[in-house]
Amino acid sequence: MKILQISPKPFHPDRGGLYVVQKSFSNLIAAKTLDTIPMNSSVSAESEADYHLQQLNVFNFGANYGIPIVTYKLLSQLWALELNLITIHCLFQFHAVIGYVLSKIKKVPYIVFLHGTLDPYVFSYRAIPKYLWMYGMGQRILQQASAVICTSNREAEKASAYLRNSNVEICPLGIEVPDLSGIVQYKNQVREKLGIDNSKKILLFLGRIDPMKRPIETALAFKENNPQDWVYLMVGSLSKSEKYCLELVVDNQQVYYHHSVYGLDKWIFMAAADAFIHLSYRENFCYSVAEAAALGLPLIISDGIDIHPILEEAGGADVIIIDSEEDIHKGLAKFLDKSEMEQKAMGERAKKVFQENFCQSVFQDRLVKLIKKYARENHF
Repeated sequence: MKILQISPKPFHPDRGGLYVVQKSFSNLIAAKTLDTIPMNSSVSAESEADYHLQQLNVFNFGANYGIPIVTYKLLSQLWALELNLITIHCLFQFHAVIGYVLSKIKKVPYIVFLHGTLDPYVFSYRAIPKYLWMYGMGQRILQQASAVICTSNREAEKASAYLRNSNVEICPLGIEVPDLSGIVQYKNQVREKLGIDNSKKILLFLGRIDPMKRPIETALAFKENNPQDWVYLMVGSLSKSEKYCLELVVDNQQVYYHHSVYGLDKWIFMAAADAFIHLSYRENFCYSVAEAAALGLPLIISDGIDIHPILEEAGGADVIIIDSEEDIHKGLAKFLDKSEMEQKAMGERAKKVFQENFCQSVFQDRLVKLIKKYARENHF
């Protein structure tokens, strides 16, 4: 059985979910002795990350919403492939049209993984070309797909205006957790590296330092609350636009910053934390929140994170509905007022949610069931 995986350039590990999904999707399918053929535009590493992507070939697809001049050449090469299923990751770029056209030519079913593409926040910027593309082509791709895959019921609800005539499946993504048996040592390593006193607890934000994720607003609210036994640590890539703001809030007493970390180093910083905070405007899954839950960290998250309902219902997260910066201040105060025992119990409940919903084995089982259900030849 062969599966053609079509996705846009996954940029860099700093870009989060799509990069991780593209790798884990191929690895999980390979574990079931199926073949995946990833197809992307060319990729180059931007910083410390070391990664490689298989490619069918390198083509210049042009800008977003553009028409590639090599469409015929591309389709003629793909025509030779014997395929059972096509998976399309994200919309708004021409790779989705390539997958759609190939499906029609070869009479091969395709499924679409949204990855948050249809979140209302996405239409708050560069909206006109997106609306035109959706009504010109995107809606047809969604309606004729064998299935449209959302990572949560929340994502499906927010995209419901575009999915009325689509077959929607829910498939939360999965996390593979490394061996972190030396967790006490890791806590000490991070504290020594950054000069954080061992008596202080760490509230961690891990992700891009980006206005969408509100790390600077979180730092300001943290300073206003002025907890004596906590520090706030931001870890992530820094955009030029946020550099000045970061310099204003980082004092290496209450608020600390460390550049992006990858692989095991990322997990070491996670393991060194005592709680995790992520107050993004929108995240259709949010790997870092699921990773923090895997380690049993109590969570403070915004209602923009689509997996928040299951974590809130289980009591593993304080969810803040943010209409103003004052809401961040109050939400933080509520968490900081909890006893250490209450915070620890939150973390244990978050870990249980992870084990039942977001671990790698659960994701693999869900993914293989989807492939069995929708592939042209339903056998392994």
